[in-house]
Amino acid sequence: MRTYRCNTHFKKSNLKAMNTPQEGMIKLSFTGDIMFNDSYARKFNQSNGSILNYSFDGLKSFFETSDFVVGNLETPVAGVEAKLSFEQYVFNAPVEFAIKLKQVGFDLVTLANNHVLDRGIKGLEATMRNLKKIDLNFTGTRLSENDMPFFIKEINGVHIGFINFTYGTNAHVNHHYLKSDEQFRINLLQSQELSNFLKRKIEQYRGPLAWLIKGISKKLKLFQMDKQVHERIEKNSKQLSQLKETIEYCRSKGADIVIACQHIGTQNREFPQPYAEFLAKKTIDFGADAVIANHEHVIQLVDEYKGKPIFYCLGNFFYDGKNNLDGDSNCSIIANLYIDPKEKRIEELGFNVIKTWDGTGNPIVKNMAEIVTDNPSDTSKTELNQAITSVLNADLADYPVQNEYFMT
Repeated sequence: MRTYRCNTHFKKSNLKAMNTPQEGMIKLSFTGDIMFNDSYARKFNQSNGSILNYSFDGLKSFFETSDFVVGNLETPVAGVEAKLSFEQYVFNAPVEFAIKLKQVGFDLVTLANNHVLDRGIKGLEATMRNLKKIDLNFTGTRLSENDMPFFIKEINGVHIGFINFTYGTNAHVNHHYLKSDEQFRINLLQSQELSNFLKRKIEQYRGPLAWLIKGISKKLKLFQMDKQVHERIEKNSKQLSQLKETIEYCRSKGADIVIACQHIGTQNREFPQPYAEFLAKKTIDFGADAVIANHEHVIQLVDEYKGKPIFYCLGNFFYDGKNNLDGDSNCSIIANLYIDPKEKRIEELGFNVIKTWDGTGNPIVKNMAEIVTDNPSDTSKTELNQAITSVLNADLADYPVQNEYFMT
């Protein structure tokens, strides 16, 4: 079994230059969070949709060497009928947004994330129908109980399974709680936020003694009141069992390799939190061959567990705004897994560093290596170095400018 040396074991010498993938290898590429927030919705309307070309057309050649591209679609695509994003953290995109993703090379999008119910169950259903109409594959959610809770793609004789689960659905904000006959809709790792009636009532209580009740609860750490709602752990053994069963079911349907795209963690933390580590490692324990996680909105380290790689967060792939962390806030990474079709296993890890903000107030996805090469500056080189440092969990260093970085 191959062991990936990660965390502090990675040093500058572990990065090697390679301009093209090893001959015959299957290349899978994964991106971070793809969002359609309110400010971008306004720009979309003002430009009659043409801003999509500015934001994404630089990607057309970027994915040409990838055999399969997966993105975390962290927005419903319920169309203009359900109103485009108009609140800061409640999203909805037009169908044109998904069409553009398909045009630039995305083959599969994951839908199980905390924004999946931003337009309710009807919005989720509309999203899935719209994606089916444009022939863009998705996983993590289901229209029917008869649909598979995973996606399998055959590439060069290797059957690769993709599963996608989320820690929650922002139910404490959107108030869309799944009924018993709707539970199959979304692959959940735990119960929805404040699904416990008593906890929800205490959280929502605004009466004259609210300050006292909540103050005592926080001090005594009752119901995890000392934490933000979205950071509370709602452990549910039934749903963790469903994760295990889904991986096993995916294997039984012929998957040689299973990649888990998990939506876990808190937000804007430099390092993965304990519960995110628990969920990622539990996913490996249950039989996954790799974990590609997202949700933190910043680049986090690559780790190894039982010889299997874990990318804890790739950062924001597309968002109209900066992240809250300094350093790599303008960058994201694309994770690349290289599979040996003969051995049917992951043989190598790589990543690209991309720019996600053009500096003038517009989101753009562009190769960071090209930016540094075409217009070298201390700022752009520092951003590149910081992004690499976040992936390797190493001391800040001056790394070479490469299109892709490989870890050995």
